[in-house]
Amino acid sequence: LTSLAGIILLTPFLDFQVSLAQGDHGANLYAFQETLRGKIPYKDFWYPYGPLMLYYYGFFLKIFGENIHSVLMGFCLLKFLGGLFCYLSLSLFIFPFLAFIGGVWFFVFCPDFFITYNHNSVFTLSLISLYCLFSYFKNSRNGNVWIGLISLFLILFIRVNMGFFLILAFLIGLFWIDSVNKTSFLRLSKSLSRALLICLFCPSLLLVYFFSSHFPSYSLPGYISYFKNLGSP
Repeated sequence: LTSLAGIILLTPFLDFQVSLAQGDHGANLYAFQETLRGKIPYKDFWYPYGPLMLYYYGFFLKIFGENIHSVLMGFCLLKFLGGLFCYLSLSLFIFPFLAFIGGVWFFVFCPDFFITYNHNSVFTLSLISLYCLFSYFKNSRNGNVWIGLISLFLILFIRVNMGFFLILAFLIGLFWIDSVNKTSFLRLSKSLSRALLICLFCPSLLLVYFFSSHFPSYSLPGYISYFKNLGSP
């Protein structure tokens, strides 16, 4: 029922967008198209966020054609998945009908930044990690933890600052659950949490190196300050 509601509520937005900010939306659409054509972010064109969503939307442009409808299709899919995981998270603790209302609320009032197609992916992935955290609280299965960490790892390639703080919040939640349920995912070893952080952040640092390795030395200070700005509010 939640899936059906999501399809009904989101289908009109495959052909309609409430607002268009010419500078921001135009720059995003251009970046998606350039990625589709094989250009490298930051090297061949400017882009203010992490690279993951460039390839996500580039995939939709490749499959469904180079037009804004393809982008809106990818955009609505993220909203649809977000609503489903909102329902799944709520259904672990409350009656299914009330969880259904929560899922429908997300479809209708999904938090978003109207100036970009990038940020709603963070909401969806964070809801996936939240569902995994709640599931771990309910059944103490370690597989839920790994799936949650993978979703948070992907956020590092969308918004570095959001990914960093969401990972910290997720780990704090795990420690709290372990203390309440007397489970031992993170209490097995203090070094395990450090290893998790290293495994999560090292690839993101390697990605920064990949995009900056071709830059001349005189441009690196500006490039570093650019990545610092990615973490600003």
